[in-house]
Amino acid sequence: MTTHRRTSLTHSARDRLARHSRFSDPGRHGPLLRDLSGIEEICTAVSNLVLHYRIEEYLLRDDRRNEINARWVSSILDLDQSRHPGPLLDPRPPGERVAGCCRDHSLLAVAALREQGVPARTRLSFTDYFAPDARGDHVVAEWWNGTRWQRFDPELDPGSRPFDVRDLPTGEGSPFETAAEAWTAYRAGRSDPTRYGVAPNSHLSGPTFIRGYVIMDFLHRRPGPPPARRRRRRPHSRSPTGPALPHRPAPPPTLHSHPALPVRRPPDHGRPHA
Repeated sequence: MTTHRRTSLTHSARDRLARHSRFSDPGRHGPLLRDLSGIEEICTAVSNLVLHYRIEEYLLRDDRRNEINARWVSSILDLDQSRHPGPLLDPRPPGERVAGCCRDHSLLAVAALREQGVPARTRLSFTDYFAPDARGDHVVAEWWNGTRWQRFDPELDPGSRPFDVRDLPTGEGSPFETAAEAWTAYRAGRSDPTRYGVAPNSHLSGPTFIRGYVIMDFLHRRPGPPPARRRRRRPHSRSPTGPALPHRPAPPPTLHSHPALPVRRPPDHGRPHA
């Protein structure tokens, strides 16, 4: 575990990470997010909106289980406002919150920060503060505080852990260990890779699982692409040595092409925590 270090963020990266992705864009609900003041209010609002679809499964009605697939912040807020129109800090009965998981807690927190012009991103990796004998997959958030990325878990209440949940310790061996740190420790023989995953020694754990999370976390934390420049396109492109070829549109963006994309996994794979 290491102490926090000052880092730098280029103006370009800062601007991109302060701008919404398709997933974090609240659409018409932007004013609701702009009404929140500070990290603590944002985290309080997020916990007020989201019902964990596994931990609080006993509160979730069968006809609302598909809410876990909402994914987009605008859709999550649509669901919430259809039941509780008004400020996000107004208490929601637990059974009437939107079904979600750690992905949704963190994505909503990132959306609120970006809506206020603060660079923010999600981080996807492994934590030991839900099950001490394992490193379960989890999603948290980070915001740029002017000198460094400050990592926080919007799903946890202050004082619920023996560390600051609004400024998580960082580094190998920390409560939330990045996928790159987990991979490096495994390759150096310092850790047991079977402890990392959805559940220890399951088919969703081990070196291959960690390696996949290294890639996904990289895509979560990297700045998104700059805004595309609109330009006129020719209807056909001509090969320098052959006849005209039909124009093919660019492929659609992938699920992990932006730093604030939610992570989707089948809701029935038995993950023990967020």
